[in-house]
Amino acid sequence: MRVYRPRNQRYNPKYVHKNDNSGRFSVNMWAWVSAKSPGVIVHIEERLTSHIYTRILEEIMMPSVRVVYPEDNFVFQQDNCPVHTAHRVSEWFQNHGINVLDWPSLSPDLNPIENMWAAVVKSMKRRRVRFENKDQLLTAISEAWHDLPRHYFTNLCLSMPNRLLKVYEANGEMTKY
Repeated sequence: MRVYRPRNQRYNPKYVHKNDNSGRFSVNMWAWVSAKSPGVIVHIEERLTSHIYTRILEEIMMPSVRVVYPEDNFVFQQDNCPVHTAHRVSEWFQNHGINVLDWPSLSPDLNPIENMWAAVVKSMKRRRVRFENKDQLLTAISEAWHDLPRHYFTNLCLSMPNRLLKVYEANGEMTKY
């Protein structure tokens, strides 16, 4: 873009074109849900790596899951994101005796948490609020999460057997889930 202005007027507001931000903000969130509990939701400031992910599992997931499942009697479900399947992460699960659900590559995304994220976004859109900054966005996400009825999480998780059956019946093709 060419700009024509008199000499020594580079910072004169009359000759400066301000860039408008789109008004969009993005944040990285991590959460877990179960049939017994909505779990927790946290903001992750760093780029997700296997090191950061194992720290989340150690410092956030395990303490909060132990409150709901004190006997460590649960199966952890995650997709095949490279961070989730990294050697460091697999080793962490093995060292902690956590049963991780096998997830085929190129599988349909049946993880109930994806439905939960969609419900959070839908709730936020209904409010029709324009966020001025990331803190407002984080607050809105947290409010939307906590506004979801407890039975919503239960129903999502309890739908897994039916989700898997429908995919099986459709020979791995698309389903309503």
